[in-house]
Amino acid sequence: MEAQSDVSDAAAKAMLAVGSRAAKLESFDGIRDRAEQFIQSVRIAITMQLDTFVDERMKILYALSFMCRGIAQVWAKNETNVVLSHTSTLTTLMELLAGIKKTFGDPDQERTACTQLHTLKMMKGMMADEYMAKFKMLMGRTGFNEVALKDAFI
Repeated sequence: MEAQSDVSDAAAKAMLAVGSRAAKLESFDGIRDRAEQFIQSVRIAITMQLDTFVDERMKILYALSFMCRGIAQVWAKNETNVVLSHTSTLTTLMELLAGIKKTFGDPDQERTACTQLHTLKMMKGMMADEYMAKFKMLMGRTGFNEVALKDAFI
């Protein structure tokens, strides 16, 4: 597994050799609707700056530093304190991101997507391609089979 990680790290570094930069991370406040985007943004930012982090602990602290508003700030302060005191049970960035998802993410993403898909309607001023984009985004999260998706498509 470590060899696979080394290969992906090397590939990421090679791709970034041209000087690409990640967008600056926005702070996270703990709002459920923003958790998935925050997690994805952290993964992208860290991947694009791999040579900046000497170890997993630095990646964890980097991610926690952007949790500086709302309820996420309280959670991050507690996690930061245990990481800095070397008493944290978190040893990898992936463990931290899983903790963020569990704490702040949607506990039933499939049901939420199903509800959103059933309430999705063409609205006045909405273009067909916008409706299709929303439908396709939600359909991948529902677990619906083809018959159920045809029924939900209006």
